[in-house]
Amino acid sequence: MIAPDRTVEVIKKEELVKLVEVLSALDIPFYIHAGFALHLYGMKGETDDCDVRVRCEDLKQIDEYVQAHYGCRTNMCQVRKFERGYYVNNCLQVWFGDTRFDICGKMITLCDDIGEVEFPFSDEVFQEATTREYFGVHLPVCSLENLLLYYLVHRRAQDGSKDDAEKIRSILKSDSLSFEKLTALIQTLQCREHLENLLGQYTSTQANVDLKTVPYLKQVHSQYANA
Repeated sequence: MIAPDRTVEVIKKEELVKLVEVLSALDIPFYIHAGFALHLYGMKGETDDCDVRVRCEDLKQIDEYVQAHYGCRTNMCQVRKFERGYYVNNCLQVWFGDTRFDICGKMITLCDDIGEVEFPFSDEVFQEATTREYFGVHLPVCSLENLLLYYLVHRRAQDGSKDDAEKIRSILKSDSLSFEKLTALIQTLQCREHLENLLGQYTSTQANVDLKTVPYLKQVHSQYANA
């Protein structure tokens, strides 16, 4: 996978500044999620929008603040379809400019093959976010362990930049990924057996990953491949 060009503003700096201003004014912890988070880690991810998770269940207060201070276009969504099922949580869409920001608190999916998945939503999850600089703006970014969980659940087929299998392999090859944190994260979920089996598939020799060059994958594979 070719690394993204970090010298190009794939999302405009001024739009991200507005996002930070809004959530800072409301004292709401947040982190950048999904494709743009991968981009900030130096991996390839979709950047046609920007996913944001907030430690807040009342998205209406964010909507009202944006309307009062910025007058931006917004849209509150509930059920949304994706390839393997549905999101059943609220999502506030905000356009600070050309980019759509999808802001979610709790994230719950109903998947055709693994059932209901409620992604971890605690103070600890937000405290584990790492800070990345983007053209002078310091942004909290989702942990690699939570990003891997997100893509394991979704597993969207190759469609432009939405090749989740390739994203999973890229994350697994990162030296920054913690096996201990990943294991603990998976164990908190009811669908952990399904996720363990999926992880085993992605770390098998048939998954186009060279286990000899990635010692971490040997550990994961031995733990999960035969689960």
